[in-house]
Amino acid sequence: DANLIDVKVSDDGGNATILDVLYGLQFAVDFKDQLGIRVINLSLESTVPQSYKVDPLDAAVEAAWFKGLVGVAAAGNRGVASDAVSYAPGNDPYVISVGGTDDGGTRNLSDDELASWSARGVTQDGIAKPEINAPGARIVSNLAPGSQFATLCPTCVLTGGMIRAGGTSMAAPMVAGA
Repeated sequence: DANLIDVKVSDDGGNATILDVLYGLQFAVDFKDQLGIRVINLSLESTVPQSYKVDPLDAAVEAAWFKGLVGVAAAGNRGVASDAVSYAPGNDPYVISVGGTDDGGTRNLSDDELASWSARGVTQDGIAKPEINAPGARIVSNLAPGSQFATLCPTCVLTGGMIRAGGTSMAAPMVAGA
């Protein structure tokens, strides 16, 4: 009984500017009551690490939060790099950032672990991130027609227009959905 609203902010190649994302967030704010939007999944991040206090993407996500929307963002795939959690919007204290776990490809819980690529650490503003981890490895999802992903990872492509991929962008929707 989920009511999913797709607000596509990227082009056919999967590229988006900060302005594209700001327009998408504004759409969610403007139509939250009409469409019943309560949670925004942001499986993306900016390309420049900067404080949430000055980043325009962080400001927009916070504005959405103050309008009653919960923001859930990918923590990033930089593992334990010194700037791993320093990118908007996952670095914002008003956002639930999500790291990724790896179940080892088995049903046995004893081999489940935090994925090595899952970003974790402290932001440039001293905030520990992510707040939560969710399944992020070998997740099956839709493959956009004509997507460059099929060329980048041909072994990830499954029959029926599906892919099997991993990353915190795959983990964040797990939390947004929950």
